Amino acid sequence: MKEFIKEIFIKGAIVLLFCISTSALIYQLDFDHYDFYELPEVVNRKNNFNQFENNINTVFIGSSRIFRHIDPEVFDSITGLSSYNLGYAGLFPFRSYDFLEKLAIEDTQIKNIFIELAPLALLGQNFNTEPFIHSIDLKKFSIALSFSNNEVYTKQEQLKYTLGYSMLFFYKYSGLGVSKYLNQTIFKTADFRENRDSDNIYTQGYLSLDDDLKSHGSDYQNLQVRRDEFHGNSQKWLNLYRSANESYLKDPVTMIQKDDFTEYIENVADSLVKRGIKVHFIISPRQVKSDLYYLRNQKKWLEDYKVYDFSDANEYATIFTESTSFDRVHLNEDGAEELTEILANLYIQNNN
Repeated sequence: MKEFIKEIFIKGAIVLLFCISTSALIYQLDFDHYDFYELPEVVNRKNNFNQFENNINTVFIGSSRIFRHIDPEVFDSITGLSSYNLGYAGLFPFRSYDFLEKLAIEDTQIKNIFIELAPLALLGQNFNTEPFIHSIDLKKFSIALSFSNNEVYTKQEQLKYTLGYSMLFFYKYSGLGVSKYLNQTIFKTADFRENRDSDNIYTQGYLSLDDDLKSHGSDYQNLQVRRDEFHGNSQKWLNLYRSANESYLKDPVTMIQKDDFTEYIENVADSLVKRGIKVHFIISPRQVKSDLYYLRNQKKWLEDYKVYDFSDANEYATIFTESTSFDRVHLNEDGAEELTEILANLYIQNNN
């Protein structure tokens, strides 16, 4: 029986090694798979932007906290710049930096890039979705493991990060995530995607949650539930963010040294600067305690760059109120206009 189990184990290890080696080779094939793995909405935003890129000198990149919070028309009216909002729901690192890489801004007029400073996406049951499969590689996996051990996160949070990225890495390189690479590279399978995001062109990529709710689109019910949940007990959630800020001010936990993820971001920013592009970072309002601690530390390490930090509920009290809120995390249209005006005026102060 022992010999049988040993034989099964050896054969299984050989098969697994073969799958890993084959997958690694397939992923190295010189073919751009990004548009086939990323969400159609994100790809559409990139393609829509490409139609107007020669008239744009400033872009905003990040998650829904950028997409729903920065109104380019308001920003441009104050700064005199010509900007475009390229944020989208769930577009956290590493995917946000992959998106930036795929913009191909070398031949554009872009002079300013505002990037949301955010922690790595926390993977749950969605760890094996296609955008994450495309985004991960050995280098990024190593960075994710380093990030997982950061002392500002609880042991439970560290475990979630470690398990999430370990499962993603195994899923990709065990061969389970290779199907689209094969279909596109070998069988030339095309994936035609409907441009469902074209209306945002006319608002320079911005769409407030209020307008989204009014449109009664596919996400209408979810938006309504989120809004009602927050406004049913708004002070509970707002006090959570205020408490996180007060806790940091009383007892800031200092990262001993710059972590690999911060170095990764710094390298991306440095490469943009070498191409004549000015890089700015934004810390969005309403951060939970662990993320706030991490981002405040990361802000210190990115000392060569301007970081617009809106996580302080005391300094930016007007965007931590029920009247400027849509749900727990997001501002409504009034709040977005308020935040955009603050950002625009700060930009002018720092660039005069």
